[in-house]
Amino acid sequence: MLHSYCNHRSICHCAVLCYPENGKGEESYIFKGFLKAFKENFKISTIIWLLLAVLGLPIFADYKATQFLPDNMKNIFRILVGVVITFYLLLMTYVFPYVARFENNVKTRSRTRC
Repeated sequence: MLHSYCNHRSICHCAVLCYPENGKGEESYIFKGFLKAFKENFKISTIIWLLLAVLGLPIFADYKATQFLPDNMKNIFRILVGVVITFYLLLMTYVFPYVARFENNVKTRSRTRC
């Protein structure tokens, strides 16, 4: 199930490059541009998605662990974990269009993202 979701994320964010114009003032084919972006960025997007999934596991574990806390602490820690989840989702929303738009390798992308 995770693998099919990874492919879905790669497909959705490759659409960033599929504009009616290719930036040079020329018309381009949407489907051809989409397939090109998908093929070029599939490997790197899968690697980044796996890294994000590994990063998300402790966040999910923290959220599940809050149910064992007393009521007043549970609310505080759920708010804190919610803030972390918000930043995590923002990162996930940003990183895949970045992959589709710019040409870097994983090491350069991880340095520029921090």
